[in-house]
Amino acid sequence: MSVKYDKMWTWQSALVDHVRILQHLHYFFISSFVLTGEQAETTALSVNSANKCPYCKGLHGELARINGVADPKKVDETGQSNNEELQMFAKYGATFGRNNGLGDEVKKAYDELASKHGESAANAAEGVSYTILWGSLTGNTINSFIFNTLGKNSKREGSNFIFELLFTLWYGCLFILLKLVTWLLSFLPKIPRVPSQVLAFIMGFPASMFIVPCAIVGLIGSFILFHLNGEDSKFEPLPAVTVTCEPSETTPLKD
Repeated sequence: MSVKYDKMWTWQSALVDHVRILQHLHYFFISSFVLTGEQAETTALSVNSANKCPYCKGLHGELARINGVADPKKVDETGQSNNEELQMFAKYGATFGRNNGLGDEVKKAYDELASKHGESAANAAEGVSYTILWGSLTGNTINSFIFNTLGKNSKREGSNFIFELLFTLWYGCLFILLKLVTWLLSFLPKIPRVPSQVLAFIMGFPASMFIVPCAIVGLIGSFILFHLNGEDSKFEPLPAVTVTCEPSETTPLKD
């Protein structure tokens, strides 16, 4: 049986991207009050449709269900919604995820969303998208370390044992907590908007406590690396790396 992770971090890209994510984190907290639960969770699952993180699939699948999203599994798998009113959020999230939040295609999807739902809603969707990119890449990086690096089934290009070990130790307890929260949410029925908003707002704080220190390290580390290596030293943000692990096989993979 193969184990596949579509996207995960190298140590260089993690430094750069935690800074990017921190810059948009306030939009995530705003999203709890600007977007409906259906809009926010449709965006989240659509981003994950490109990144395939099992932790995000479980957590945001349950959050989507209790917020009234009709078919969370379809949104997570295809980045599309059966609900015409939610389709634009699904399109934006999927576009963001495929392009790692960068490029003209993402800007076009953002402008379309802003044109129909307003700038505040577009900013909020962007904040949700950055947060899900953080969650999905973190989850995939942890799983890649556990099942690939430690399991010795495959070693991806750019893999660094020390980085992955420290990264897993730092974020591991948070993701164990997320698994517990996902299990607890599975017992909840659909809930009204206001409790849903409060729940989403509160859930952002534990993640922030882990993101902010990493972003500070990333800010300092990126400055040092760029200073030492010159202007031509650039690390690709959110690199698309596909790793398929087959038992007793070692396959080097390229970005």
